[in-house]
Amino acid sequence: MKSILTLSALAATLLGTGDTGTIMLSEVDGADAMALAAKVLPGDIRATVVEGQVRREFLPGHAFLATYLTKAQVLGEDSCTRTQYNVHMRGVGGAGVPPSTTELLIGSVERRELQAIVFPSNKAGDASCAATKGFVSVSGSEDDRRRINAYRQIVAAMRVAKAAKPLPFNALCSPADELACRDVTRSLANLPLDELFSIQVRGLKLKSEGTGQVRIIHSKQIQPSEPYDVELSFGMSGEDGKSWRVRWRETGRPLAELRLERSMVIYH
Repeated sequence: MKSILTLSALAATLLGTGDTGTIMLSEVDGADAMALAAKVLPGDIRATVVEGQVRREFLPGHAFLATYLTKAQVLGEDSCTRTQYNVHMRGVGGAGVPPSTTELLIGSVERRELQAIVFPSNKAGDASCAATKGFVSVSGSEDDRRRINAYRQIVAAMRVAKAAKPLPFNALCSPADELACRDVTRSLANLPLDELFSIQVRGLKLKSEGTGQVRIIHSKQIQPSEPYDVELSFGMSGEDGKSWRVRWRETGRPLAELRLERSMVIYH
């Protein structure tokens, strides 16, 4: 199971407060997530999850994140939903404690609501939702509505490209000498939605400050009926190990131009 990536930092609901107990490091490091669920999830939640993963976090000391997902269900005509539960575990006792006796504090369960637009199917159903992997976290905010709209737009563009129809918009790809950019329609049709990392929406840039590689970009707050910029980031795909970024300006009118960029990105 790939890691679920967050659209909104406010999309998590904490179920309970504070730590809920301890567990030995040896019970977590290398553990099967579903076997671990009995020790880190309440019974009512555990009964609803169908898959999970445990991974180390990029933090000092011993830190792990257990992530669990419920079964995907139909949400709308072209969309699916499922719930994600996260449990953070942190080492106690400092660096001098031998791994064999290290305990981890089990944090409270975090809940996130996830959504996805189905592809290549154009209608959500039990089978298409089960096959969908590109779920993103939502909280119901106006920006999340814009992000889901962007998700729906990129899927619509992928459907046109996959049908080998003439694109009704200008599709640009960079770097121009990149192998994946030689056939931009094919690359667009095959964007790895299962590796979708984030969807960002930003107001138009007002000004940029700073020099060299350190710059601060000031963006206008998005207002109703005003244009804004969209950027989708994907994890590594293809034999070159590079990642896609897709950008466009959302104006409320039919898409005029789409920019695909292939580059080496390291995500933590």
